[in-house]
Amino acid sequence: MRVQVARPAPSPGLVHELRVGWQEFTSRSWVWVIVVAFCFLNAGITASFSVLGPAVADTTGIGRSGWGLVVAAGSLGAVAGSVLSLRWRPRRAILVGCALMGLTAMTPLLLALAPYTWALVVADFVAGVGIEQAGVAWYPTLNEQIPEDRLARVYAYDDLGSYLALPLAQFAAGPAVLLLGLHATLYAAAALILLATLVMVATPSIRALVPTTRGTAAGLQRAGGRLKSGLLPSNGRPCKPFSDWQRGR
Repeated sequence: MRVQVARPAPSPGLVHELRVGWQEFTSRSWVWVIVVAFCFLNAGITASFSVLGPAVADTTGIGRSGWGLVVAAGSLGAVAGSVLSLRWRPRRAILVGCALMGLTAMTPLLLALAPYTWALVVADFVAGVGIEQAGVAWYPTLNEQIPEDRLARVYAYDDLGSYLALPLAQFAAGPAVLLLGLHATLYAAAALILLATLVMVATPSIRALVPTTRGTAAGLQRAGGRLKSGLLPSNGRPCKPFSDWQRGR
């Protein structure tokens, strides 16, 4: 028995694929605004949590064991957030998710003003819950709104934009402390997070985006397939790698 194998269709080329993906990415303001905002938001979180947080812990009563509890609290908050999302489905989920990302500003503020272990544990747990809502809203909304044959290209620009500032933030955190001081750098990180959140919440296309019931179900199904195949990172961001902002961590 002979099996005939169909020849694959000729590829239009990498440049063409990038161009089509870019057109799809930029044609929806809510997509590129969120991605650009997460670029700055992840930078603020990475600088304050991943770089400066352990340094503050080493020089205060938090200590390394206490900082471990803080990190664990964020992951537990993400688990609690995922359970909450099974019951709570706000009508404007993407707007609510973007707004809740502002909770991550609590960490740099507490590191500057009140570096106490249990205050940071509570703050990180609450932030983890909020981050999970953002991730739960983001991926199904993309799956619903973007044509399936162009979705992977939009995801590629999403990942590039969301994480672009992470290495720069890690590199710049130390020099920023030397130039501005520790507290000023932590305040700046918190301000960057809040400003990025405000831009997302104030964007009309994000405020108006309401997924359809049928579209949401389809988006969840398609996002679930990507999660099972390992192509889509889960929140635990960022990012989007933030666990998505444990993309940023």
